[in-house]
Amino acid sequence: MTLLECFRLATLGTKRDIQKRCRSAHGSERTFLNALLRQYEGDVDGAASAMRHQLRALRGVDRAVIAEFLAPILVMRHEYPAIEDLVLSIEAVGWAASAHSLRALAAADDGRHDIATRELASAKKALETECDPLVRARSLHRIARTMFVLQRYDEALDVSASSAALCTKNGIWRTAAANYSIAYNIHYSITGQHEAAHHYADLWLDAATRSGDDSFTYSALIAAYSLAVLAADDDRIDFLQRQIQFKRMPQQFVERFPYAISYAVHRGASDATQMRTLLQVLRDTPGRSRGQQSLCASLIALSHAATLEDDRAREELGEAIARLGRSRNREPAHEQFYRRLSRTTIAATCVVLGDDVRADRVVAVRDFAVVREFKDVPRLVRDKRWSDFPPSLRGVARLYAAAVASRASQCAPAGLTRAELEVLNLLGRGWSASRIATATERSVNTVYSHTRSILGKLEATRAPEAVAIARSRGYIT
Repeated sequence: MTLLECFRLATLGTKRDIQKRCRSAHGSERTFLNALLRQYEGDVDGAASAMRHQLRALRGVDRAVIAEFLAPILVMRHEYPAIEDLVLSIEAVGWAASAHSLRALAAADDGRHDIATRELASAKKALETECDPLVRARSLHRIARTMFVLQRYDEALDVSASSAALCTKNGIWRTAAANYSIAYNIHYSITGQHEAAHHYADLWLDAATRSGDDSFTYSALIAAYSLAVLAADDDRIDFLQRQIQFKRMPQQFVERFPYAISYAVHRGASDATQMRTLLQVLRDTPGRSRGQQSLCASLIALSHAATLEDDRAREELGEAIARLGRSRNREPAHEQFYRRLSRTTIAATCVVLGDDVRADRVVAVRDFAVVREFKDVPRLVRDKRWSDFPPSLRGVARLYAAAVASRASQCAPAGLTRAELEVLNLLGRGWSASRIATATERSVNTVYSHTRSILGKLEATRAPEAVAIARSRGYIT
């Protein structure tokens, strides 16, 4: 068996096919197939290391075969100088479409958009004379990925559909799964078309399962689970959780942000305190983006608001807004989604806290106005119209509803919050505002703000009068 035959097996075969052939293979072919199996099992570092080592002794077509599989891994790692050396090996054996599509993807990932656009044109031209369906399918997928990175989403959808159709026809299931993942991410993160995202998540999972690639299967399960949580589809959530447990999803996938944040949101509808604990760990994990950190902080703020810890809720809101910052050009699709969801949760929490003005201001920014279903959140929360939330937001709407219900069940008589009742008790002991501030770890201005709110709610003019009214009604002893 030659390495070129291994290339065809690796593109067309399933994990089981590769395992079977690996047992009878020898030398460089066995080394390459073993590296592929490590990648299929999620050990990308091990696979890349093995392929790098193997490259040193190879030339011609054999070197091009290894380069064809190693280069996409290096793109994910942003190792651009090493990628060009691999592309030259691929180009030297006549796989022009593959070479140009890899250059385009690497340039787009590196932010060199002019070069990416030029290489895309060259890749498309080379495809006109490329007859090998395997090379065509792999090249089309990279073109679709490049367009996705360049935020040319309509084109990315068209090209990924063409590549997926070619893959399905020829049984190239692993590349088909990769194409479906592009379509899923566009609909999940950009268009908000929940049914389309659900459709592609199912296709992605089916193709990944057929290929036997565990890493693709785990990623597809996480995608489907995230959708189910956002849609508050409890039956599907339970089914997918059983699948994840049955497949014994490795810890590296469990700790990925999409799964971890979805799990926290699902738990939060019934246990705000547990959600907060999960989110605090998740937010502080190294490598989090601004959007991810902001989303965690906004949900933590909501959990504090649900338990009447208003001062802490406002602190976390400030943290969420600070980490959100201003949007940047060319942000990845998933980052755009996390930023929108964070801004939505900030606005909802403001409504829960009674700050309607700030809530409306939070969703009035220019880069947010195009997403109407997100912009309508403050009004829907104010009116408690939970059933009017779109499918893509019903999971977080359930969190917002739980926070509103929790506050209503815990509020003291006369609408006093927990913080206000605490201040009122201390005023009843004759404590000054500065002493209360020190004891409760609040600022003096915050204590004054609570006192003014207490006077208004009890229809009193001075603090001693408010204390007397509260005692007469049994609010404090």
